[in-house]
Amino acid sequence: MFSYISLEERVPARHPLRKLRALVDALLASMSAEFEGGLCPAVARPSVPPEMLLKGVAAANPVFHPQRAAA
Repeated sequence: MFSYISLEERVPARHPLRKLRALVDALLASMSAEFEGGLCPAVARPSVPPEMLLKGVAAANPVFHPQRAAA
């Protein structure tokens, strides 16, 4: 029921998503200064960090989870 294996151990070292993750992390790190403090902190809630949004979309996308697409 519970898994004590980290994601780093589950994903093979040569898996293509590792390269994509590194590329996206580097890109978002270079953009993070533009998003510091939120887009409109005086009027609204702080914004959600773009890297969290991107990773959430990727996690829900059937391209990254072929077994979900078949269901």
